[in-house]
Amino acid sequence: MAVSDSFRTFVPVNEKVTDISEALLTMTEEMRLMRETIDSQHSEICRLSRLVEGNNVELRKRDKEIEDLKAELAKYEAPNKNSNNSSTPPSKENMKDENIRRTKSLRKPTGRKPGGQQGHEGSTLKMTANPDETEDVSANYCTDCGAPLEDCERILDYVTQVVSIPDLKPIVKEVRHYITVCRHCGKRVQSHAARKRGSNAVVYDATVKTLAVYLSVVMFLPYGRIENFFKEVFGLEISQGSFVNWVGEAKKNAAPAIQKIKEYIMNSAVVGFDESGLYCNKRLDWTWIAQTVYFTLLFHGNGRSHKELESRFGSSLERMVAVTDRHSAYFTLNFLNHQVCVAHLLREL
Repeated sequence: MAVSDSFRTFVPVNEKVTDISEALLTMTEEMRLMRETIDSQHSEICRLSRLVEGNNVELRKRDKEIEDLKAELAKYEAPNKNSNNSSTPPSKENMKDENIRRTKSLRKPTGRKPGGQQGHEGSTLKMTANPDETEDVSANYCTDCGAPLEDCERILDYVTQVVSIPDLKPIVKEVRHYITVCRHCGKRVQSHAARKRGSNAVVYDATVKTLAVYLSVVMFLPYGRIENFFKEVFGLEISQGSFVNWVGEAKKNAAPAIQKIKEYIMNSAVVGFDESGLYCNKRLDWTWIAQTVYFTLLFHGNGRSHKELESRFGSSLERMVAVTDRHSAYFTLNFLNHQVCVAHLLREL
C-alpha cells in the first residue's frame, strides 16, 4: 500500500474525532503494513544488489579472458620478429627473445633415463704404446707366511696406464749470458745482441704467450678472466696490458697467413657469407665471415652494408656463387650467382 493512500483514511483536521482509540488502532495497523512493505522491498533490493555484483564479477572475468585471447591471437597475426622467425639478426632482437632462444632446448623428451642406454656400444681409452714413465708395483711380503719378497721371482700380471697433468707450476729458467774474449785478437764477443737498456731481465717465453693468445682469440675469454686463470692456476700475476700486446703481436705474425687465406677465398668458386652484430663498450660492432669448404676468414666491419664486402673482395665477387641469408645487402652485390642458405629458409618457414 502506498504511503499517500494510507493518509487518505485519516480523519480530516476540520472534522471532529469521536473515537480516538479506533483511530489509533487504524494508524497502528497502517504503520505495520508499511513496515512490512519496506522490509520486503529492502530484501528485494539486497538480492538484486548481490545479483548485480555477481554479474559484474563474471563480466570482469570475461573481459580478462578476452584480453588474454586477443594477446595470444596477436602473436600469430603480428609476431615479434627475432632471429628464429625472420632474418632479424640476433643483435637486433630484444633481451627476452634472446634469453628464450639461448636457454630453450629444441630437444623433445624421450622418456628414457639419462646416461648410457642398454645396447649402446661403449668405448674405452686406448693404451699408449710409448708411455712417458713406467712404475713397477709388486708385493713386499708374503700374505701367507709373512716372509719378505725382495729377491723373489716376479711375473707380470696386468698393466694399467694413468693419464695425469703434471704439477701446474711454472718453470723459471735462468739464462746466463757470457762475454767470450777472443784469444787471437782480444775482442770481447757477446753471446747475443746487446740487451736493450732499460728492458726487463725477466720475460715470458712463447709457451705462456701462446696460451694467453689461445684463451683470448680461440676461447673468447676476456682479459680479466685470463688474468685470473694465470694467477689461480699457475700463480703468475700478468697484467692485462701484456695480454693486449701479445694478441697484437700474434695478429702481426699471423698477417701473412691471413692474407693467404683471403687470396684462397677470393679465388674460390663458391663462398658463404654471414655477419653478426655484437656490443663492445656499449657500441655496436659487426663481425663478418667468409668461408669455403677448407678456409674460413673472420674480419671486423664498420657496418652490415654491401660496401664491407666490396672494399675487401673487390671484383672477385663477380666470379663467386654466394651462399647467404636474405639480408638485403647481399642482393645489391654483383655476384656471379646467388644461393639463399637452405638452413635460413627452413628457419623462416
